[in-house]
Amino acid sequence: MRAAVTDVARRYGVARQTVHGWLLKYAASGLAGLADRTSRPSSCPHQMIPLVEARIVELRRAHPG
Repeated sequence: MRAAVTDVARRYGVARQTVHGWLLKYAASGLAGLADRTSRPSSCPHQMIPLVEARIVELRRAHPG
């Protein structure tokens, strides 16, 4: 027996769109598609390299004013 999207959404306290998203992820990747994933971006293009950051911190500590 298949449950209606509306019934599943009500049962889990989520929007119908969320259930549709789950169904798409399951169809694309199976159970692995439903696993929790981080929302953190994989990179930050405007972040400076650690060497430059360390040098700036060093200069700020040497010249606090």
